[in-house]
Amino acid sequence: MPSDSLSDHVYMSTPVGDSILVDRVHRSCIVVIGGLETRVDLLLLDMIDFDIILGMDWLSPYHAILDCHAKTVTLALPGLPRLEWRGTPGYSTHSVISYVMAQRMVEKGCLAYLAYVRDSSAEVPSIDFVPVVCEFPEVFPLDLPVAFLGHVVSAEGIQVDLKKIEAVRN
Repeated sequence: MPSDSLSDHVYMSTPVGDSILVDRVHRSCIVVIGGLETRVDLLLLDMIDFDIILGMDWLSPYHAILDCHAKTVTLALPGLPRLEWRGTPGYSTHSVISYVMAQRMVEKGCLAYLAYVRDSSAEVPSIDFVPVVCEFPEVFPLDLPVAFLGHVVSAEGIQVDLKKIEAVRN
């Protein structure tokens, strides 16, 4: 799908507080919701967590009504029947809290446990596919493995430093 350069680069905040540079746009893409074809300019984000993020510039022209509790988006276009899209049921956020909420709870004296969960059947990512390593090879040493921020970076990929796991256990 062809993309255009943005005349002004945009820095977007991610849900975890990082910023990413956005400099490409896919113009007039078709997004179909409940059989209704809509058009949107999609900014190309270098993220893997989201398929698409539809913001206010898309929601407003389609008279979108958001019901976060019911997990619905209703398009209420004048002269057309209302169209409702319902999110996936069954996923409950009751057991998931935000980083900010967790930080406040710890500050108030609550106990906190940090768990690192990894799908052992999934392939360990190769260092060759880490964007920062690819972009700045002169910064990363050739004599691997290297311990970095609780992880071990080696030719086989990035893994949790077993010394850190043992330290937490003891």
